Amino acid sequence: MPDNEKVAISEMFTLEPQSLITTNRDVKPISLLSGIICATWSFVFFIICQHLIQPLTEIYHPHNDRDNVEKRKMKMVQNPSYIRTWFTDSNAERWIRKNTLISFFHAFITGILGYFCYDTIDIISNQQGSELLEMMIHHALTLTLFGTSIIRRANIGYLMLALIVEINSVFLHLRKLFHQYNIPRESLIVRLTMVTNIITFLIFRFGLFIYGSITIFRDGERAGSYFHIFLGYILVPTIWIINIVLFYRLLYTDFLKKRKTK
Repeated sequence: MPDNEKVAISEMFTLEPQSLITTNRDVKPISLLSGIICATWSFVFFIICQHLIQPLTEIYHPHNDRDNVEKRKMKMVQNPSYIRTWFTDSNAERWIRKNTLISFFHAFITGILGYFCYDTIDIISNQQGSELLEMMIHHALTLTLFGTSIIRRANIGYLMLALIVEINSVFLHLRKLFHQYNIPRESLIVRLTMVTNIITFLIFRFGLFIYGSITIFRDGERAGSYFHIFLGYILVPTIWIINIVLFYRLLYTDFLKKRKTK
């Protein structure tokens, strides 16, 4: 091998850490204005989707017998939300389908900050009780994490890690859609979805969140003292509680409940 090629290969494996740091600093972060524009367009996009998917909320699966269809129609009562806005749907059942469909599409498209702004207003305008409280806690934490990161233009690694969770959200929302459209639980596609939902939940919610929690407590100070406090002492414990409760509900509803009835 010629000497000049040996020198080139040697230099590839002897790069100084400082040279890598300098290279990273040369990359300009996204501007605050660009982040706000992207979030705004994302918000508008999901409002448009809300109207485009309206026909899908009226579909009934042919498996339904006549009595079951009538029962579901009776459930379509006026929405009992605390606050009524332009987002409020007069039909509660139709809104549940619409909201789940939007959430399902969001898992593919992301648009995370704009979506959560849209979904927060939508939920406040159409829900009440404990479900409203649970969703508001989750959305408030998510908006704080992503909003603060966009303003500070930092902690992008944590955001990318959080977005990987959406892989599980695809199956989580698909499972809910099957239930809302009354597709039989005994069908193969529903069973596969339930099993895949549990597997991806373990991998992308528990597995990645274990890694994220360790990283936050080990290197979180690099994110800034106040942001480190938010991540380590507010966000992480709350999301752990939410994930554990959600996982138990899924496991009980899809697998344990059926065994107990036998």
